[in-house]
Amino acid sequence: MRPGSSVGNGGHNGVVLRHLRQAERPPRPDPYRRLPSLVFQLLREESPDDVRRRIAAALQLLVPHDTLRLDDVDPEELRRTLALGERAPRPDSARPDAYRRRSLQIPLVAHGTLVGELEVTRATGEPFDEREVEVLVSFAELASLTLHNAHVRAELLRLANTDALTGLANRRGLTRALAVSPAGDRSLLLLDLDGLKEVNDEVGYEAGDLVIQAAADALRAELEGDELAARLGGDEFVALLCCGEADALERGARVTAALDDLPLPVEIRARFRGGSVGAVTAGPGEATDALLRRAALHMRARKQARRTDRTAPQG
Repeated sequence: MRPGSSVGNGGHNGVVLRHLRQAERPPRPDPYRRLPSLVFQLLREESPDDVRRRIAAALQLLVPHDTLRLDDVDPEELRRTLALGERAPRPDSARPDAYRRRSLQIPLVAHGTLVGELEVTRATGEPFDEREVEVLVSFAELASLTLHNAHVRAELLRLANTDALTGLANRRGLTRALAVSPAGDRSLLLLDLDGLKEVNDEVGYEAGDLVIQAAADALRAELEGDELAARLGGDEFVALLCCGEADALERGARVTAALDDLPLPVEIRARFRGGSVGAVTAGPGEATDALLRRAALHMRARKQARRTDRTAPQG
């Protein structure tokens, strides 16, 4: 019998189980050798989701483990933290007692901001050794910076494509959405508010902002799925809908009714006259600019009809 082999109590149904002695075990690759290439791949990612996926893939190659948990911070909480410049207390990622643990929890902190937490667990009973912990902590620091930068990039992109007053897309955001909108039924609502100038001039611009925000909420309420609403500027809005002509006309009528019945203070209500909505459906291969022009024609016709109705003598 060879040294290191066993039968009887060490076997199962007569099968010889060979236990490698320490000297016979193949050397475990140094995880630090993999670190530069994995970090390079990580730095190439831009979105937070892609960064998280790359972190998980890299850890599979860096340190043997059984389970991995990568928690993200709530996006709204992180957005508030980034906006206010708040700093989280930096935890001690490599506590002395961590070197004999089978489960490691490593906070992901960058520039004083907590962006997530990494937990790596080994169920085999073999604890993480000192070098593995050092690699995990080193990688976590770089992963934290990359994830933080991805969140900052995503927030800057969101701000660049969002109207600050309403939270809807702005003209740039609409252009981006139109560039990637899927083929198929596509309709557009173009909305212009009536009487906003009088509200601004006679009640004040804060009152006008209140009207704009309420109108944005009414338009947003009509969106479904991945549909998009945008404020083009001033008192003009647009909604990009994934529906046919009949549905677009019905939804445009609902938006008009909602604008006519906005819950506004009496002094604003006396001057605000609702909104005029033009609803059009894209023809085969119709360009976006042509669709917007047709929507503008429909919207102006509705505005003129509403003006005529208001000035017509009452019987």
